[in-house]
Amino acid sequence: MYFDWSSIFHSWFAAFVSLPFTVFTIIIFLCRITGLEKKILERWEGKEGKRRRENEKIAAEREAQAGNPRGRRDGEEMVERVRRDAKKSMEDKMKGLEWEFDQKLIEVREKEFWDRHKEGLEWGMEEGRRRGVEEEAERREKYKKEFLEKYEQKMFDSPPPYPEPLYREPLYPEPSYPRPPYPGPARSDFTVESVPETQLRRYILELLAFTFDADFLLLNEALGQTPSPMNSNSILTEVEHAELLRLSTFVQDLGTDLPRLPSTWISQSEGVAAVKTAILNPSTKLVSRKQTPWMLAIISTYAAHRCQPERRALSYLEQNKPLMYNLFRRMTFLGLFNSPMCLFGAKLCEHTCMIRKMAPNDRVRDVLKRAVEDYQREVLKIKDTARTDCWFMGPSWGTTSNWELMEYDVRVRDGEYD
Repeated sequence: MYFDWSSIFHSWFAAFVSLPFTVFTIIIFLCRITGLEKKILERWEGKEGKRRRENEKIAAEREAQAGNPRGRRDGEEMVERVRRDAKKSMEDKMKGLEWEFDQKLIEVREKEFWDRHKEGLEWGMEEGRRRGVEEEAERREKYKKEFLEKYEQKMFDSPPPYPEPLYREPLYPEPSYPRPPYPGPARSDFTVESVPETQLRRYILELLAFTFDADFLLLNEALGQTPSPMNSNSILTEVEHAELLRLSTFVQDLGTDLPRLPSTWISQSEGVAAVKTAILNPSTKLVSRKQTPWMLAIISTYAAHRCQPERRALSYLEQNKPLMYNLFRRMTFLGLFNSPMCLFGAKLCEHTCMIRKMAPNDRVRDVLKRAVEDYQREVLKIKDTARTDCWFMGPSWGTTSNWELMEYDVRVRDGEYD
């Protein structure tokens, strides 16, 4: 096979020589298409070339303004365009400033409006609170005045000679058996009831009336007794209050020692004898065995509040309020699934059941019933009032409470249970 080496050499040499020119031509073509040629020339020329082009542009504009009408017209249009753009940018800037000013003015006016609204609300709340206190004071003063007028009329309408000092007959006769053997403050025949069942009934009525903020003037009148001159907001005397405080302290001590072994507190014969004689034994004649723990629980709270109106939040019912009560009481659409309010309703039902059992007559029951309705409507904000004939659920609604354990252990130690 024969190769013409000279022709091969000449062809490769021609291709090698023509390749750079071809590549250079392609690069220049691409630069012109993409606009890189102008940028490259400007960078190549540098500052001098840029200054020269600006001078040429100024000279062309002057020449156009001097003798070339078309160039002068183009220059005028360019100047007018610049002025129009400047005016438009200024208008846009002014509109932006006006919008910011309007927004700030709106914010200031809204703040002033809400400040005035807040001041009006605070004033209205304070005015309503003040009027409520004044109306309550007027109502109590009115009831007190009517009661005193009725009492004085009844006293001075009797034929002469009038009795010298007013003597209040005891509500219940003195029994033949002696008082239980535990120490306590001295009492007279008409300050502490001698019948344990009656005395326990008076204790429970006092605690229920305090819980629901009942009118003690009407309650004393319904019970047929004169209120104590030392404390008109009570149906008990000072000696009865001292006895109730002693029992409450005993019940609290026994409930505190309950988690330990029964032998650690059952040996406290004084407290156990007092609780059994004054609460456990009389309660079996007044209520069922299931309701006795509720009596222990409500009596245990007396040591904390002493039936003082400013401590009403420490009552047994208030302590059983669920957390976030205001939230749960609005969730009525849940029905039985709203378990916190169902449990609290059971507690309220316990109190109304005890009113029905403890009230000695219909007048006392009516006074406490009105107090319960007012308390539910004004304090608890509940629309439906509790019924006084509802089923007693017990203090813990299906679980064994500390008070039930304490009652059971006391009775076991005394041999009542096998």
